Amino acid sequence: LLDLSAQALATEGRLPEELRLHGSGVDLMDGYYQFKIPQLGSYFGVDFPERAEDFGCTEVYCENSGTFAPVEPDRKVFFVFDGLSMGWSWALHFCHCVTEDVMATALKPAQGPAPRVILREGQPSPGFKDTDVLGAPYVDNANSICVGDRDAAAFVYYLSEIFDAVGLRYRVEARSEHSWPIIGIVLDASSRTLCN
Repeated sequence: LLDLSAQALATEGRLPEELRLHGSGVDLMDGYYQFKIPQLGSYFGVDFPERAEDFGCTEVYCENSGTFAPVEPDRKVFFVFDGLSMGWSWALHFCHCVTEDVMATALKPAQGPAPRVILREGQPSPGFKDTDVLGAPYVDNANSICVGDRDAAAFVYYLSEIFDAVGLRYRVEARSEHSWPIIGIVLDASSRTLCN
């Protein structure tokens, strides 16, 4: 249990006692598998060729030309996975970067008197004396911790607009809640605790 009490956070200068937190969260559904990168397919292939027709395949990716070429139904081809393979460490990095970029874009139209900030690895964490919205990306989860109910709801609205525009499927997990799950832990803003 992590102490997020007003007294502890106020002592650190991170959260004044009078502020009430709200949270929101959006999850990319099967985030890794929504990305298609044909150039990586040959790295994640199966060593048993089958006829193109057996795979329902009418074209194959040519690494030399960087284009797709038609293939005869009887031609033997290898099945490859051209998405982000979940067990591949770089997949985590790429998926996280996309989530972080979308969050940064979503925060721009909502700029108010205080700047919106994204929590980033290796950077000092800001307190709420510096901002009223903290974006908290984690791989394919776009979470926010906000001072106001309207900020949390607006953040989800802008995220949804961007995910819709680029064709990424997502699920809204929290619009503006005082208690909400974030990747296996629960942040309870009412009691100001974080537990798993």
